[in-house]
Formats: sequence, C-alpha cells, structure tokens
Amino acid sequence: RPGCVLELTPINRRILAARIRVRGDKFDRLLEASFEAAVFDRKAFDERGVITNRYIERTAASAFKRREAARRRWHRDQGVK
Repeated sequence: RPGCVLELTPINRRILAARIRVRGDKFDRLLEASFEAAVFDRKAFDERGVITNRYIERTAASAFKRREAARRRWHRDQGVK
C-alpha cells in the first residue's frame, strides 16, 4: 500500500532523535547522510516532509494485508457482515 510514511514533524524529530540518543543537530546530519546513502526517499521528504522508502512501504503493505485478513476471519467467525 503506497503512502506508508512518517511525517517528520518537530515532535517526531525530537522523538526519533531521543530514540537514537542524539541531539537535534546530529539527527539532522544523520538524516542528511541517510538521504545521500539512499536509505530514505529525498524527493518524498522535500515535497511532503515525510520519510519513507520501498522497504517501509513493502513491510507496511504486508502488515495491512495480514490485518485485513485477520479482520475478515474475525467477522466471519462472529457472523458479522
């Protein structure tokens, strides 16, 4: 499912920086390096302020499919249409 992204809002930046135990300026340098290494899609970041890549989207699509299948099984088992 395309569109599985993380919006890099100021709060998300702080959360991510804290998770990897770096300060904001170092986080920005790491983010820039990740674009240069093609870890994240720079175009998506520049245009929409989000980070993503094909792996993230593929993994999310797989998770969405599993959840939908589980939801259908549950509805079937409960007699819900």
